[in-house]
Amino acid sequence: MPHASIITRLAQQIGGAFGTAILAVILEATTSGATGIADVATGFDVAFWWAIGFTVVAVGVCFALPAPVKQPVVAASANA
Repeated sequence: MPHASIITRLAQQIGGAFGTAILAVILEATTSGATGIADVATGFDVAFWWAIGFTVVAVGVCFALPAPVKQPVVAASANA
């Protein structure tokens, strides 16, 4: 179990950094030629919708994860 915890934490850290970097690139690409506040707002709007799309994909992947295995419950003996 300790190794799984380390892998999970590492995946969270890398995924968070990668996701932030991708959204920053999308935001920079959409606002690079901005000449006014409306263009900047449009760039943020595009980056926001990309973030929503990534979230929808992540939720879909969550539904594909296997269900936890239920361990049988061992009844405590009456003499214990």
